[in-house]
Amino acid sequence: MAGSEPHEIEKLVRYAEGALPAEERTATTRHLEDCASCREFLSFVDDFNGALRDAKPSRQDPDEPCPDSSLIIALEADELDQLAAEQVRAHLLFCSTCLEEFFLLRRLAREEAEAAPFRQQIEKLKEFLLDLGRAYGVGALLGPFRIIAETPAFALRSGAAPDRTSKTVEVTIGGNSYGVELAVSSEGIVSCSVAGFRTPVKTPLNIVIRSDSCEELVSARTDNFGNVKCTIPRGQVPAELYLLTLELGGSEQDLLFRVGGEDVPV
Repeated sequence: MAGSEPHEIEKLVRYAEGALPAEERTATTRHLEDCASCREFLSFVDDFNGALRDAKPSRQDPDEPCPDSSLIIALEADELDQLAAEQVRAHLLFCSTCLEEFFLLRRLAREEAEAAPFRQQIEKLKEFLLDLGRAYGVGALLGPFRIIAETPAFALRSGAAPDRTSKTVEVTIGGNSYGVELAVSSEGIVSCSVAGFRTPVKTPLNIVIRSDSCEELVSARTDNFGNVKCTIPRGQVPAELYLLTLELGGSEQDLLFRVGGEDVPV
């Protein structure tokens, strides 16, 4: 998931170079304590400057025109020859705007690489997709999960719009068995309720819900008997697909579920 952009790029570059006045340096240090994006950028600048010192590129006039964006993209992709790469790096040393562009390209490339295995996992799990807007019938299997209850079958027959659509599944993991209810309300609030019904292993179950773009939306733990409820407010993510991960003692089970569907009131 893309992180937020760092603040006051030029000031962070001067901070890294030790060029800020004492008062500004103190204020920036306090800001860094609470700002992960600025800490990430500062770490990048430190690494970048260290690489420049090791490479000893020729220094260029800080007033020279900025290189075309295609050159910065090619530098990040390691597609420039040695001379061109040194020239662009030397420019970045003086230009905080181009340095920020290079940083954001590098972060995007890293996030894309980190998300690739997640996307592959999503594709595999689509074979056992749990759609809250579809009727399966009690006893239906979705991979290691079994449907043990679903609504709003009776509410739909009356013609009234359901206040809530849900599926409850049973799963065994790490020696314990749980009932997991996934639901979406008429206001579009997604909820996950877990109840342990055979829990010889008295250890909390870890629960994570992510969007289909790998953004973590909810992280929770049950009590020692396997009970917890968590919610995702409407509008927190634009996607309809969510990945539920349950983990206990090194064992994991993943369930891909969809909130949308013609019978789901969202």
